[in-house]
Amino acid sequence: MKVINDSMIRNFCILCGVAGEARTFNDIAMFCCLRCGLVWQARPETFDAYYEGNIVDLSEKKIEARRANARERLLLFKKYANLNNLLDIGCGDGIFLKTIQDDGYKNVLGVDLNKSAVAFAQSNGVKALVGGAEETIAVISAQSVHTAVLFHVIEHLVDPLEMLRRLYFAMPTGGKIILETPNMDSYIIRASNYRHELIYAEHIFYFNEKNLRALVELSGFHVACEGRRDFNQNNLSIKESLTRLGLERILFARQKNGSALSGVKKEQADRGNSFTRNIIKDIVRTVLNKIVILLGRLNYIWIVAEK
Repeated sequence: MKVINDSMIRNFCILCGVAGEARTFNDIAMFCCLRCGLVWQARPETFDAYYEGNIVDLSEKKIEARRANARERLLLFKKYANLNNLLDIGCGDGIFLKTIQDDGYKNVLGVDLNKSAVAFAQSNGVKALVGGAEETIAVISAQSVHTAVLFHVIEHLVDPLEMLRRLYFAMPTGGKIILETPNMDSYIIRASNYRHELIYAEHIFYFNEKNLRALVELSGFHVACEGRRDFNQNNLSIKESLTRLGLERILFARQKNGSALSGVKKEQADRGNSFTRNIIKDIVRTVLNKIVILLGRLNYIWIVAEK
């Protein structure tokens, strides 16, 4: 069920205080701040099912992709923060918590509004509870949380600045937060003319690197480091990499040429060259993947900040 909440309608930027310019992105009415680039929904909706419903996809393939993504997050963020005494705010299925827990980190727990997701996390030996902002603040004090992570959370909040301010006052001196959210200025979103799948109704706010930094600093935290990443970014397909590099025409040309062979000849060619082709394909995929990362053609931005 979705409900229009008129009390949530705002036409001014929460960071700059200036009026936003009306825009439409992916058929959703938005406002855009011409000063800092912050984008937000003109008439945000609440989606009870989104937060309280079942986990949509529990296929082994999807879970393994999430595990790979969690391992990449672990390798990245352990460089900048102590992952012991950690609270995952919006932990979802708890796969990140399970990953760092298995790596030996202690006193890690999560909180999420989705009851089914929390149950799934608990079934995998993860300490998690159902709750929102109030429960989150209570847990930070009660569990001596030193690091709080918000992976793809702030874009769903009605007032992300207020939430970060509450976290700032709840966290101990030296405590850190780690944010990750879609980048509204990413190459692929701009190339799609802002009709990308990351723009959808459940996202209330859309950030770029500049205004995400401003959000964190306005809440009181000091930005320690920042960067770009993506979901399971070391395993992008050739098609996805070519798209992010603006080279889709190469893929189309390859598909067109490949369709010239048919019947027996194509079957023989495929059988005779399959081993070599697979090796070449893996090499090409790896190289293209690395170029995408090197050029920063990634969809997410992240920040590690300290109190």
